[in-house]
Amino acid sequence: MKESMPIKADKLLPFGKNFRFVDSIIDYCEGEFIVTQKRVNKKDWFFKGHFPGRPVMPGHLIAEAMAQSCVLYFGKHGKKSAGRFFYMASSKTRFFNVVKPGNVLTIRVYPTKIVTKAGIFRAEVYVRDQLVAKGEFSVAVKK
Repeated sequence: MKESMPIKADKLLPFGKNFRFVDSIIDYCEGEFIVTQKRVNKKDWFFKGHFPGRPVMPGHLIAEAMAQSCVLYFGKHGKKSAGRFFYMASSKTRFFNVVKPGNVLTIRVYPTKIVTKAGIFRAEVYVRDQLVAKGEFSVAVKK
């Protein structure tokens, strides 16, 4: 990649601050992959109820981080806002370990089929070098 990394994701994702589950793009190779990160903060809103005294990031929000990383593949490719995205489907989503406050998620996304502004992606989430989740996602982007 020619640009310096990381790149902040906030300008590329079409969500408000409280619903962004990706902080930055740390690597990208057009047609091959995108790698993003999310720093999980103990002050994140979802920890207040999931679970008090033993906070764990909800699995559906980890899946959302994977889907948002898929959308960033399109945003990075176009060098501007990814636009609105529609989460079309997920399959084979599995969770292998919990994500706690202080963890840094590294999300690796690989396109398996791209058609204009829609695609199917394989995604994996790591904390350090440990796989914590994976799945396949179909997303479409509309400007």
